[in-house]
Amino acid sequence: LAVEWAPDGIRVNCLAPGRFPHEDLPAHMTAHRVGDRGDNTIPAQRVGAIRELGWMATFMCSPYAAYLTGHTVVLDGANWLRRSLVMPEFVPIRDQFGKAARESGAAQAAVAKTRGDKA
Repeated sequence: LAVEWAPDGIRVNCLAPGRFPHEDLPAHMTAHRVGDRGDNTIPAQRVGAIRELGWMATFMCSPYAAYLTGHTVVLDGANWLRRSLVMPEFVPIRDQFGKAARESGAAQAAVAKTRGDKA
């Protein structure tokens, strides 16, 4: 549709939300509520707020997104990038590298050498 309608100035986009619990959601449907932090299965470490979904929809309909057509905007705190059926705890890459460096004496020596530390 985007290809067919673009010459007429009609934009066709999709907004694909991730986890956006809200106050009206029954407690048994989710353990996460608006404003909860520390959800380690989502890279953003939190669930989305309904207002964030509204902000994205508003942007997509605004003149600032006039050239945006034919896209699906995934608004889920980078969760779709993980591509895993089993959602292990998210560990940021800086923490993964930090752990590897701490476990390696050679890495510590190399860091000390680049800093100019004396062994």
